[in-house]
Amino acid sequence: GDDFKLIPSISFRQEYNDNVFFDENNEEADFITIISPGLALKERTERLNAEVTVRFDNNTYAKNDELDDWDNYCKGRILYQLSEKLYISSEVSYTRDSRNDRDFEETGQILGTDVRERRDGSLAGGYTISEMTSVFASYSYLLDDFEDNEDNIDSRLHSATIGLEHILSYFTKRTLARINYRYDRYDFTDYSSWGYDNTINQVYTIDDLRYQNSSLTIGASRELSEVLDLVINMGGRCTGRETRKTYPGYPADFGYRVVSFEEKRYDWGGVGDITLSSTGEYTGSSLTVSQDIGQESGNAGLHKTTSLRFKINRRFTEELQGDLSASLFLNKRDGDEDIGDLDKLSYYLTPGIRYNFTRDFFVRASYSFSRVNEKEENMVNDIDKTRNLFFIELRYQYPFFE
Repeated sequence: GDDFKLIPSISFRQEYNDNVFFDENNEEADFITIISPGLALKERTERLNAEVTVRFDNNTYAKNDELDDWDNYCKGRILYQLSEKLYISSEVSYTRDSRNDRDFEETGQILGTDVRERRDGSLAGGYTISEMTSVFASYSYLLDDFEDNEDNIDSRLHSATIGLEHILSYFTKRTLARINYRYDRYDFTDYSSWGYDNTINQVYTIDDLRYQNSSLTIGASRELSEVLDLVINMGGRCTGRETRKTYPGYPADFGYRVVSFEEKRYDWGGVGDITLSSTGEYTGSSLTVSQDIGQESGNAGLHKTTSLRFKINRRFTEELQGDLSASLFLNKRDGDEDIGDLDKLSYYLTPGIRYNFTRDFFVRASYSFSRVNEKEENMVNDIDKTRNLFFIELRYQYPFFE
């Protein structure tokens, strides 16, 4: 049958932030009021599953009114079952945001308050070869464009993945084995810098910065019990960096000349993730440990990132539920005299509680403690930043055509 829904919504959120700029020395507190109208359209048939969501966040600061702004979020996704064995899916999204903590829960990164426009999209498909085996492939694109390019660097990412999954029938409990290959290309379109070559005592400029990353992982998913699941993926990667160096005064037979050449470097390492999740009647939880290559939006270069994520939620009654989430990120880059080293530890802890007045109307309250510790070159002491954030949120939606 045809299931169509039109769901307008409105939410009111009041925050207290004791370190709005996430600064080490100038900790400034403020109250932030966020009013968020939104709209969702959903369509579901036997073959089609599609959804479009739009939300606008009006951020109003009690003291720091120069930070007042609208954040916009638009997303569309579609999945179509072409046949019993073949499907295709696609997602597109557009985000305009300016909060400095916009990426913190995903990467542990604190940005400035400059406006960023993010556009991303993906196309994927899968084919079931047999009852035991299936293949899939995907392509994704991500563009970060900052209004202020003096303090931020725009970036573009192309990523492609291909994989195969097979059910291992000789295990009594359901076990799914997989192999994935992924290729990423990062372009930092407006990056430029300079360095000094001690061997010839000459200054050089750097531009046209690009990275290529290839990774191959082998993994499995296994049902340990009726409520416990385990997912493991392990493998390796090869990361190459390409850049153009220009020497305006390179030594020659007769004086100096301008020399420009492409420089390539390669780095090898391990990648992988392990997730243990539990789903019960009243309680659900998950714990994930992962290691991969990462990028900080607005900054040039890639880094090794290791993360630990934990989530748990508990339904106390039909109306009342609580949750707790915590994440830790370790981002490191060593031995790169052109881009610079990176050694940053970030983590947060967020308990929350929610009460549902009806299916479409709820109130939620939460507290979050966040900390960033960063070691910088030629600095005696580490840079240590903390923040406490409290909020309460009311949200109401009204589904049409149900």
